[in-house]
Amino acid sequence: MKNLIIKNTIFRIFILLALTVLLMPIFSASAQTTSKPTAPKSIEMKYAGWFPKGQMMERMPAYWTEEVTKRTNGRIKVTNYYAQSLGKFSDYPDMILGGTCDLAFVMPMSKGFDLLGANELPFLISKTAVSMDVAHGLNGLGLFSSIFEKNGFKLLYFQPTDPFYFFFSNKKVTNLDELRQLKLRGATPPQLQLIKAMGASGISIPAADLYMALDRRTVDGLITAPEFVLSSKLYEILKYCVWESVGTPTGAVVMNLNVWNSLPPEMKAIIETLNQEIRYKFMDMQKSAEEYRKELTKHGITIYELSPKELDLWRTMAEPLVKEWIEARKAKGQPGQEIVDVIYKIVKHY
Repeated sequence: MKNLIIKNTIFRIFILLALTVLLMPIFSASAQTTSKPTAPKSIEMKYAGWFPKGQMMERMPAYWTEEVTKRTNGRIKVTNYYAQSLGKFSDYPDMILGGTCDLAFVMPMSKGFDLLGANELPFLISKTAVSMDVAHGLNGLGLFSSIFEKNGFKLLYFQPTDPFYFFFSNKKVTNLDELRQLKLRGATPPQLQLIKAMGASGISIPAADLYMALDRRTVDGLITAPEFVLSSKLYEILKYCVWESVGTPTGAVVMNLNVWNSLPPEMKAIIETLNQEIRYKFMDMQKSAEEYRKELTKHGITIYELSPKELDLWRTMAEPLVKEWIEARKAKGQPGQEIVDVIYKIVKHY
């Protein structure tokens, strides 16, 4: 009997040891799983872009999203959607507020952002650097507050365009009488208003149809930026350019304010630092007016200036548009006159 008890005890000990050996990997894996820290979940965002990928106005958003991901070690990941693939640019403000995207590029014609049109007022701002300083100056004085935070948007950074000029396909226009005989394409309402104010016929034509329209002489020219002429190869048809800037519009990249407020403080700090750097990075990436002038000349476009007397006449013809803009802002309770006064001061400084 005693031997039987000893045998049973030994058998039980053997079974316990065997089970311990078998279960050790499971306990070990379980311990490692529970003790290993969980990686922070990435914050996914969508950016809605107006222009095709690689186009000048989309290079900075691409750089910004890459830097955000890198500087946050992947904590924030932004997917860029170009060429209005998420929706029409006119719907971007509603798309941001509705959650279709988290951030987007907006311009003066975007719903609720009409104050940005101050930079496009005719014959006021002639350089991209000035347009950038004007935008920051107006925002710093609180004159843009009604289009950002009050409407549910967080301003990330401003992004001006290149200066816009008159380009002609068949005629070297040197005075108003010659201009008034032409049909010109305007890409935006302010451009069409300027063309009309100068006495010419304004036509709205989609960018995709513009080359053919110029080739068939449906239009005699247009108001646009050198970058567009070069990227669209319009220099194959356009032959003349009046080297007097008619305006330098600015846009902005904005984010849903609620999305911004939901970000951890350390993420906000990283983004704000990047936003400040973008201002100068953007200017470094821009071609100078002289570089554009050389490129256009290289492609066969004759560039020339108006006589001082003629230029004063063109500016005089455009002055009513500035007054109309101020009155339109006043009707909406916006500081139109104050904005224009600041622009004159900054431009005078330059």
